[in-house]
Amino acid sequence: MLALKTAEKLLAEVAPAERKALQALIQLATKQKSQAERVLQDLLPIVTDESHQDDPYLILAIANACWLEVADGQVSSGRLDVAKELLTKILNHNQSCAAAYQYLGYLAEKEQNYKSAAQNYDNAWSFGGKTDLAVGYKLAHAYLKLKKYPECIVVCRHILKAHPDYPKIKKEILEKAKTNLRT
Repeated sequence: MLALKTAEKLLAEVAPAERKALQALIQLATKQKSQAERVLQDLLPIVTDESHQDDPYLILAIANACWLEVADGQVSSGRLDVAKELLTKILNHNQSCAAAYQYLGYLAEKEQNYKSAAQNYDNAWSFGGKTDLAVGYKLAHAYLKLKKYPECIVVCRHILKAHPDYPKIKKEILEKAKTNLRT
């Protein structure tokens, strides 16, 4: 909270023409979903306003963060179709948003659509630089469900190289993929 108060004080020193996007970032930092929706309503008209000084890419990045917050709220509320629409909107503006792909993978997995889950988790894994091991685990699991054993083994090995004691991956995924590959 102290950091937010400091940011608000510093914001007063910024020129008014450049203040809108920074103010939106401060509102997002509160992690309140209602704030995310308010930020969206304030910022989206600015993107098309040529007289505005702020960088449109910064504004779209903030909008994407807002849409992710709102989509998270929709998933929590069980409104999965609305969440999918928001996530698709994010990907229309930023085709490399790993978090949006991860959410879509989660939603597809919930529907037991492992093909779609694998595609989305693969995008999340790739665009995230293959560093989020939890996404890699989910991708390996989706490959296992699809009987894509070689792909599953490659992902498992990548995870185990980075984290040799990664929970459950050896027994629950890697060994099953190896066994099924042999048969």
